[in-house]
Amino acid sequence: MGRIKTWTLGICLSISCLFLSGCFNIQSAVTIHEDGRSDLKQQMMTMSMLAEGLNDAKDEIQKKHPEASIKDVSDGDMAGFEVTMHYDSIEAMVKDEDNMFKGIEGKSKGVQRKSGWLYDTYAFDILLEAEKKDSNGKDAEMEALAKAMLSQLKVGLTISLPYKPDSHNADSVKDEGKTLEWNLAGIIKNNADKQIQVTFRMWHMDHIYITAGIAVLILICLIAGIVLLARKQQGGLAILLISGFALLAMGGYIFYAVNRLPTLSADDVISPMSTQSTVKRLENTLTGAKDKEKKESAVEKKAQANLTKTNSVDSLHNRLGVSDASLGGIDVGANISEVRDMLGQEASAVNMSSGAVSRKYPGRIEVITQGDIVTGLVSDSVDVQTKRGIRQGDSLDKVLQSYGEPYGKTEYNGLMLYEYMQRSLGQRNCLVRFAIKNNQVDYISVRYAD
Repeated sequence: MGRIKTWTLGICLSISCLFLSGCFNIQSAVTIHEDGRSDLKQQMMTMSMLAEGLNDAKDEIQKKHPEASIKDVSDGDMAGFEVTMHYDSIEAMVKDEDNMFKGIEGKSKGVQRKSGWLYDTYAFDILLEAEKKDSNGKDAEMEALAKAMLSQLKVGLTISLPYKPDSHNADSVKDEGKTLEWNLAGIIKNNADKQIQVTFRMWHMDHIYITAGIAVLILICLIAGIVLLARKQQGGLAILLISGFALLAMGGYIFYAVNRLPTLSADDVISPMSTQSTVKRLENTLTGAKDKEKKESAVEKKAQANLTKTNSVDSLHNRLGVSDASLGGIDVGANISEVRDMLGQEASAVNMSSGAVSRKYPGRIEVITQGDIVTGLVSDSVDVQTKRGIRQGDSLDKVLQSYGEPYGKTEYNGLMLYEYMQRSLGQRNCLVRFAIKNNQVDYISVRYAD
């Protein structure tokens, strides 16, 4: 959630077009086991007749996280999918770029950890931000319609711990206080921020057994000292005093450690930091239809300005890309036979849940087909370029010089995605995406937008 962040931004982009139905159930569940292994389960469901529209999101997750367990789920007239990620430790989970555990500079600390002999202390301080919008001047009917669309939205987070936490701000609890639940729908419905806070301990049972063993040995020494002292044998008093002091010191340490949590500082933060909450990007995406329309309008106006400036229809086609939905000389909309004529037989072909087929040409390009028609292309090879000469490793400045301002720009998994609306051979809308990392092109993809 992400995606709420435990939900990835890729999911958010995929569901934005479906959101108008208003009926969604997005649930994230974090389960932490006694040995520190952690599971992150994310479930998204919508009305059965719209569930097919979630396939793109599912395919995106499969590509980004091939190790994830993904299955289709249904509940009454709702259907969707469920993703489960397994981590070897809490640290591995919270450091994953695709989740909600990031701290926000100046607003939340993220996840902190303090190591100890008997236990490690963890503190989650996660801010899920809503976008604060000025409603002045907005159409009242549109406001009412938006609220109606959101009325059936359900968004929740559950954290299940092996031990009862020391403190939390959950909306509800169960399982003797070890399972915490938060209702997150208000972030989107009411534009209200949500703070997730929980402090808990992960006990080191091996250290506890060692400590108990040492305590038993000291107790035996104490008894031996008492016996020797009673018999007036040499050394009895010394053994009694030493073992008695050691037992008192150990008891004092255990009492202090159990009843007083350590103080956590900025040096104890183990999660990445960000400038914006993941759920804020989710909310921006889900409710950004108007902004998208404005961007489309801006792109069209810019294209028209270019046409006027050059007085050439051909120039406009070059700028808007009538045939720019292409990568490595392969056009979206082409027949797979054309691809094989150019590249030969693919090294592998994998059926995707959407019914599409992913055809791999290792070290060069991935071709997505529906039937015999190319519907998508992906490449991170320096040997593959767009029709405007952009390839992996090129600078962001070169992309902007060649394509201008993007149709859409979003952050996902440590990458900044720059997207441009183009046309396929069959005049269908396509998205050309440049994934930017450290101001360079990390990978390029082209796919149908509708």
